Amino acid sequence: MVAAVALAMCAMPAEAKWREAETRQFRVYSEGSESDLVERAELLERYDRLLRIFTGVSMEAEAPKLNVYMTNYVTSIGNLGADSAAGFYVASTKGICAFASRRSGFTDDSVVLLHEYAHHFMMQHFPVAYPAWYVEGFAEYFSTARIDGDTVELGRFERNRAYSLQVLKWLPIATILTGKSDLTGDEVHSFYGQSWLLAHMILQDSELNAKMPDYLTQVAAGVPSVEAFAAAFGPTREFNARLRDYFDRGRITYRRLDFSEGEFGRATVAVSDLPDAAERGLLPAAAIRCGVGNSKEWLKDVRAVEQKYPDTPFARRIGAMAEAEAGDPERAIAKLQPMIAAEPDNADYHFWMGRAYSRRAHQEDRDMAENHALARKSYGRAFEIRPDHWQTLLNYVADSQTPNGKAEQDILIAARDLAPQVGEINTRLGMSLALEQRFEEAATVLTPVANSPHGEVPEAVRKLLALIAARDTAIDAAALEVVTDNGGDEAGDDEDAAGS
Repeated sequence: MVAAVALAMCAMPAEAKWREAETRQFRVYSEGSESDLVERAELLERYDRLLRIFTGVSMEAEAPKLNVYMTNYVTSIGNLGADSAAGFYVASTKGICAFASRRSGFTDDSVVLLHEYAHHFMMQHFPVAYPAWYVEGFAEYFSTARIDGDTVELGRFERNRAYSLQVLKWLPIATILTGKSDLTGDEVHSFYGQSWLLAHMILQDSELNAKMPDYLTQVAAGVPSVEAFAAAFGPTREFNARLRDYFDRGRITYRRLDFSEGEFGRATVAVSDLPDAAERGLLPAAAIRCGVGNSKEWLKDVRAVEQKYPDTPFARRIGAMAEAEAGDPERAIAKLQPMIAAEPDNADYHFWMGRAYSRRAHQEDRDMAENHALARKSYGRAFEIRPDHWQTLLNYVADSQTPNGKAEQDILIAARDLAPQVGEINTRLGMSLALEQRFEEAATVLTPVANSPHGEVPEAVRKLLALIAARDTAIDAAALEVVTDNGGDEAGDDEDAAGS
């Protein structure tokens, strides 16, 4: 009996322990072992290098570190609001993050992680409006890459996608080119499979690949995807048959490429254990900071963690952040004041204080102008400490109650350089330019936002573009109304998701 109990206890999985791994370009959080975490962090760095090689992005090009959250189970991803997906990427006004399950059910569990990072890479370094099929097809194509020393295998198929192409009904290519927003059930799986196949056929063929820039440029300019595709590649009906033939005849091959020795060397990875409070507090806090799901529900979870671990710095930090972003501004201010006194050079604390004042400005019986001024003062201090935080720049502009011309535009351009995939930054910059009747520049900034296939495009953006196209001299009032409707305190809560 004792032996049986001991055996049962040994069979139980170890309690999940969250760890953080920091590299040059990533902060990776995982419930897995330290060795697994280091392996995946190093893989992300090598994968980033591979994408830079194939897209021509400079190895020296810098970007804010991406926060990546890796859970043990797909259900944890579902709890964050990703339905049946094993991972997703989000670029919201709150933050830019990737979430992936370590146990995805794919042939290689790293596929989901690399898929989500491919979304980030595309939107960070090539921020235009892409058709949804190419966003997913690009990510699918590169996510199966295998990097072994200095040898790379590129273009391998993933068995789940191949299976969907074999057993599910194919969608018309016009449906693939148009997008995935209205698809359900098996249609979604077919969309992913055919998007991968279409991208694979084009990226593996130098002649076809040479036609992609023209097609993508037309789509970014607002030409319907089907029309742009036909102009670049020929009649879609013929291409549909060609794609089917590509799959049926087993022409799907992959490339094995040898690089110079040391091209994909090991990355420097710093690992730290997170406290026990992270077990229940990390993901709810991440959801709030990344703008995922219902922040009020996540706030309840964070408050429960703070109540259970009242004396831990981790719980106090996420508690102050959650109150500032989604809870009671007064509680946030009360929490942050002693924290700032103890750590006056902590940029996060000053930023969260700004968020608290900003939200308090919109409470009843509060002096709006005074609180917006306090918010901007806090953002200014946060900027002095950490000038490369795009959220600080965006919120500083959002808390301005009157347009400020070139100074405002310079701040937004700086924010856009750091986070070009965040639609709200582009929207506000476009509005600012439109107010000065710099119509062509405003249209250039706003058109990708209006043509984005991911998520809902604010109707205000479409209306503003119509006014710009008409060179409407009454655009001042219209643009100001849009800014007011967005609500300066929140800088927008729309999720500009690049894909799942």
